[in-house]
Amino acid sequence: MCGITKLKLNVVIQNQGEKINTDVSMSAEKERKADILQHIKKPIHIFSLVFLIPEGLLTLMILLGNLSESDKSRIILSMILLTFVAFISFIFVLYKKPQVFENSNVSSQLSTKEETSYLKSAGLVNVFSSRSVSIEVEYSKRLEKMSKNLDVIGFGLSHFRRDYGKKFIELSGKGKVRILLIDPEFHLNEGKSISDLRDIEENQDIGSIRSQVKDFIRDYKKLKEILNSDNFEVRVYNCLPSVNIFRIDNEMFIGPYLINRDSRRTVTVLVNSTGELFEQHMEHFEEIWNNYSRKIDE
Repeated sequence: MCGITKLKLNVVIQNQGEKINTDVSMSAEKERKADILQHIKKPIHIFSLVFLIPEGLLTLMILLGNLSESDKSRIILSMILLTFVAFISFIFVLYKKPQVFENSNVSSQLSTKEETSYLKSAGLVNVFSSRSVSIEVEYSKRLEKMSKNLDVIGFGLSHFRRDYGKKFIELSGKGKVRILLIDPEFHLNEGKSISDLRDIEENQDIGSIRSQVKDFIRDYKKLKEILNSDNFEVRVYNCLPSVNIFRIDNEMFIGPYLINRDSRRTVTVLVNSTGELFEQHMEHFEEIWNNYSRKIDE
């Protein structure tokens, strides 16, 4: 049954994506034609000033001037040459300039509009150069309005504990809160835990993350008796961490873990639940929560 539902969902997503692509292509084509027309109008006005007005003046000279036959012949010949040049120039603009135009900056702008639409369809809302303290206001204003879910995964989450630890009780009354911390006892080889390895990658003292996790668990246990235990739970996970996730209701902050870069100084992407980015990372969180984590008392 779940497979059928997922298949239907994929079909719906695919159809919506095709519709978006079609709409974007039609819109881009309309804008391209309008811009080309606008591009042609300007040369027409120039031709009117440069060719038609002089031709009108030459005609008046023939009609009103007391000219010899030879002078009239020279003026008429000039008008014919002028008309020929005007015609050739206009044909050049009509058939050549649109091709040049399609390769111009305006064409790039249309591509940018298409790309923007694709990114929106993926659920992209914003991109920040870092996370944690630098975008704390982005977290706070969403936590104030939180009504259903808060899902967080990280290493030690020391800044999250420091900034919102006093609000854990309040958050547990708003909705379901699930927090995943790296298991400090999760080892790979040579006696080094994943948390110790990440300390090395972030150029900080070995044991920093381990200490942060223990501090988080200590504070959680102090509040456990007065927290809404049905809504608030902290677990430790034992798989290789790849992204930091901070999901608040229908929006999610996503950030990678990079070598030699403190996680709080790493680029962070804000997405909403309308796109694939949110869905795939939500599946990632659920998989870790259900199959790669343990309760802290186990």
